[in-house]
Amino acid sequence: MTVESRSELLAVSKEVIKGGKTRYIEYKENELAYEIRKTKLGSLRDELKSGNTEVISELYSQLNKGTYPNKPFQGMLIERLDKVDKPRMIKIPAVTDRIVYALLLKRIEPFFENDLAKYPIYGLKNKGVSLAISHLTNAISNESVVLKLDFQSYFDTISRSILMRTLRDYKLGGEELRLLKAAINAPTNLPKFPKDLSRKHAHKFKPYETKIGLPQGCAFSPLLASIYALDVEKYLKKRNVFSVRYIDDIIILVDSVDQAEEIYQDLKVICEAANLVIHEPLLNEVNDKSYISKADTEIRFLGLDVIDNQACLPEDKIVRFVQVLKERLSQELISRADIEYRNDCIVSFIIGWTKYYREHASDWGKKKEKILEFGLKLIDESTIIEDSTKNNFKGILIKEIRK
Repeated sequence: MTVESRSELLAVSKEVIKGGKTRYIEYKENELAYEIRKTKLGSLRDELKSGNTEVISELYSQLNKGTYPNKPFQGMLIERLDKVDKPRMIKIPAVTDRIVYALLLKRIEPFFENDLAKYPIYGLKNKGVSLAISHLTNAISNESVVLKLDFQSYFDTISRSILMRTLRDYKLGGEELRLLKAAINAPTNLPKFPKDLSRKHAHKFKPYETKIGLPQGCAFSPLLASIYALDVEKYLKKRNVFSVRYIDDIIILVDSVDQAEEIYQDLKVICEAANLVIHEPLLNEVNDKSYISKADTEIRFLGLDVIDNQACLPEDKIVRFVQVLKERLSQELISRADIEYRNDCIVSFIIGWTKYYREHASDWGKKKEKILEFGLKLIDESTIIEDSTKNNFKGILIKEIRK
């Protein structure tokens, strides 16, 4: 992959550093103390600030010679507060890989621009949740029947051989294809922390060593995931029906329940050919996966309810937010490492949940004070959390909700 100048590589490196994590908590063996350490990304940031660009020069040479060696991913288990028994499995690229993959994304994007412009696919650069919801609300009428579909374990079931064949059809350069193939097939070092979670779920990393699965932690992953299922959009365009897709969530508007069921059956066959499985839609049971329902009742898309052409925060999402927060605030732990990990999870959950609905729910302003009241009460009532930590949680909750 030709790199025109070191300055181009340096600019991409700074983008990666800006969007990454530069510190981490290192727990001592006795788990009673910890220190804040720099990540390798943080060390690279400091090196570049001091004028040391040896890493950039080495990358520049390897990429232009076609000798850059991809490194193994570091497996990481991210505990989900709403699904404690099903942690999210993330593959973290090495620092130099992250830089290379960010540059690789810039190189391959132009090859797909024309096709992506033809179809209503979101979840990519400059095409986020707000635009996807807007596209949907502008097309809804009360007479519409909604067919909502969701792929089962989408990233984990993508066939690598089919994906590479698709990429070759787009006439990508040889070195770009080599780097993509090496990244997609790179082995994964199993996670080491948190120890109990890692021991329990390490076996779930085995699918990544087979011929299926697209790693989610790479800059190019959303783009390749969008391209992989493009046959879905091609079929829907031939059927002349409205659709909107956000990576692996699809909304289709049709005229009748019979038409919705017919389209589902056709898409089921198309997806099976690509090693994909769609959750079977439930009739008149609106949920976060797949369903068939009249548009004049309720539409659930991307965790939002679309009511009167407005994206709203569902009441069941508020209930679940409160339930999860309550469960974690009452979780008794002994080791300092586990306590700090739980606290990090709670903070991340509060920030992530409030940010999403603050940005995308039109009725956030009406509901935020109720959510804040519930949250503050739960924190105050906790008999497990230390007072200083309670104050920290409350401060974060107030700041994020009232932004």
